Amino acid sequence: MDRPDCYLASSEHRGEWNQVRECRIQRVLRDADGTAFLLVAISPAAGMPNGLPLMDVVLGPHFAGTTLDPLPKAATAVYVFVPKSSATLADGAFSLNEHEMLAWAEIYDSRTAAEAAVRNAAR
Repeated sequence: MDRPDCYLASSEHRGEWNQVRECRIQRVLRDADGTAFLLVAISPAAGMPNGLPLMDVVLGPHFAGTTLDPLPKAATAVYVFVPKSSATLADGAFSLNEHEMLAWAEIYDSRTAAEAAVRNAAR
């Protein structure tokens, strides 16, 4: 299997979002200002309150001026979004009012770095 593009984990959240997940970029989305957002497949899937697995999320930069395309090499803070409808992604554009923010997290270039960040945050 191919190597993941990056790894997602949260050093601040507990439970569901501090688990390290592989991310594979499916598509780069852009908002009206040209800021890149990433539609990614995550593995393992995240559990949702409704009991359904969440396998695709949109990652957006947490800080203004941060770019996700190309992927940064250093740990980068991101917001984790889910589209409110599947039609939202049809045109390749990202609009905040068409997405729900689920969490904030970080992306890492290696599983080792993601695991270390989660482990250090738990201390």
